[in-house]
Amino acid sequence: MTDFYEIVLDGDCEVLKGFVAGYLAAGDLHNEVFVAREFHVEHDSLAHQLAEWIGLVDDRTHLIVPGHVHERIQIGTQRLGDRLKIKLVSSRRVAEARFEFRWQTYNRQEADRLRGVFGSPPDGVQLDGYEQNEEFHEEEQGQTGGYAPVHPYEAGGSGVAHGNPRAVIVWASDLRDDDFVEAQTVRLEYED
Repeated sequence: MTDFYEIVLDGDCEVLKGFVAGYLAAGDLHNEVFVAREFHVEHDSLAHQLAEWIGLVDDRTHLIVPGHVHERIQIGTQRLGDRLKIKLVSSRRVAEARFEFRWQTYNRQEADRLRGVFGSPPDGVQLDGYEQNEEFHEEEQGQTGGYAPVHPYEAGGSGVAHGNPRAVIVWASDLRDDDFVEAQTVRLEYED
């Protein structure tokens, strides 16, 4: 398994984007580097996130990168950091990534599709505590339950996906495009 790191870069956001984009283009690394903010990856402590939000710390960009990219970015910031006014603040090895998810539908075909999606997660991703439910209310079809009509069919599931950081981040991103799935923020677990 490839080692992954969370890298924190400090400096002007636009300069950092250009710096990282240059490295990505030069090394054909577009599918290997993840900007935490863009991929809904939670970083650091809640106190640090709050400090960033209210402007108590400088511009920071959090990246999740494989080991070989980690080395390139370290070298790049050493060579160009003073000129670009950027610096490598920290880097931590990521043990795994994880996110909670749930899905729900009132359509049997969609339920079958979603059972297939979660029945065989991508390589490098495992599911913990995955539970499914299915309810039939054929006799109540058309009746109202309070303010809303009762659906004749309902299915859903929930659990936690975890594993290889790249696989987990990509799958969570893909699932966010599915109207029937709610994928929570990805959390990182560190080696240290």
